[in-house]
Amino acid sequence: MHALVATAPDRLRAQLEDLSLKEMVQKAARYRIGDLGDPYQAAKKTLRSLAKRYEYLTDELDDLDEGIEELVEATAPSRAVRPGGGGTPGRLRSADSGRVQPGSSQIGSVIRCSLRCQPR
Repeated sequence: MHALVATAPDRLRAQLEDLSLKEMVQKAARYRIGDLGDPYQAAKKTLRSLAKRYEYLTDELDDLDEGIEELVEATAPSRAVRPGGGGTPGRLRSADSGRVQPGSSQIGSVIRCSLRCQPR
């Protein structure tokens, strides 16, 4: 999304270039689109499409994380991270962030890192 913003029309770039990815996604997902013959509107449509896809994939990853947590709890409870400590923090999930940490041995960590660890 940042690459698209970098090449967007000036007035759109000015609105988005200083936002974090999360802020940009929230803003772009709410865009209303006009005439696609206008480069400004076409860029907004593309950003909105990417933002909605990002939101959908984030929700899907959260659902998968919940399923993985349930499986870990059922099959290897000593590995599960519990609120207030216990388990192996940083291995599957960080107790404070609720997100998979980059470099974890959990299946799919490469995908999660590529989606969530992008620099601003």
